[in-house]
Amino acid sequence: MDPATEPTRRVWRVVPALFAVQAACALAVLAGQIAWDPSLSFWVVGDLDAVAASPWTLLTHGFLHRHYLEFLLGATVLLLAGPAVEEALGSLRFLLLYACSLAGVGLFHALLATAAPEVVGPLFSGSLGASAALLSAYLLLYPSERVANVPGPIAYLLCALALVGVVRYVGWEMAQGLEDRVAVARNDAYSGENISAAQRVDLLWSAEAQVALRPDLSSAPWGFPLGVLVLGLCTGLRRAERRLRIALGIRMLESEVHARARVEALLEKIASAGKQSLTREELRFLSRASKRYYQRKASTRLTAGPLPRRPVGDPSREA
Repeated sequence: MDPATEPTRRVWRVVPALFAVQAACALAVLAGQIAWDPSLSFWVVGDLDAVAASPWTLLTHGFLHRHYLEFLLGATVLLLAGPAVEEALGSLRFLLLYACSLAGVGLFHALLATAAPEVVGPLFSGSLGASAALLSAYLLLYPSERVANVPGPIAYLLCALALVGVVRYVGWEMAQGLEDRVAVARNDAYSGENISAAQRVDLLWSAEAQVALRPDLSSAPWGFPLGVLVLGLCTGLRRAERRLRIALGIRMLESEVHARARVEALLEKIASAGKQSLTREELRFLSRASKRYYQRKASTRLTAGPLPRRPVGDPSREA
């Protein structure tokens, strides 16, 4: 394709940065470099009281993953759908979409954890909520696009089912592992031999701490409708920005037209009555207007360079 006719594409800035941060945090947690203990709950979403004390958890929870499947699915959606959505919205609006999706899903989990703590786990982390929002945004922005030769709506449905399936499986596996660890700790505390009372208390406290760290991913699918809402917000902001830009351009054009008309009137006044007939305010306006509107044209002509010379013997010149 001719480079002159090739359409320009936006540079993807947000997607690689988000992926790099998520990959670094996921490797640190999954490789055991960062232990999943009560101190880590300082960065993940809890109930409303925890969110009120640490509001940044509405964003930071999206970079901490408890299971490798959760990270793999979130990273896949980010790398496949993220560039197209960022190209359509722009980097700032894409970042707004991603951040609002993370915050909205985290806030929804905090509401559920406060209203029904016996049903919803106390902690929520991971980027699956934002991934669901990205899938919804991609479907709305590219409804007729085919993904791997599959129609967009069908691909969206398959991805949504895969996300819900991963949420259910990862939640079940982590719950089973947590129950086993808690059962072992309590069994050692109650029936262990040759351990002191302080050690029994420590075992019971560790069991309670693990229960307090019980994860819950059931809030992630709420990212699907949230993505639609946030995309509508971003689209509205883009339209408002365009309208404001057009209105400012029209206002600047109108002011330039009025200024040029006034300059012409002042020049006619000078031609008829002389420059001494102008007031100080009119002289100041004429000086500023000539610098702003007329010298700009002259500088444009100068930067354009000299006109090409006709070769000797040009028929048009001889005529």
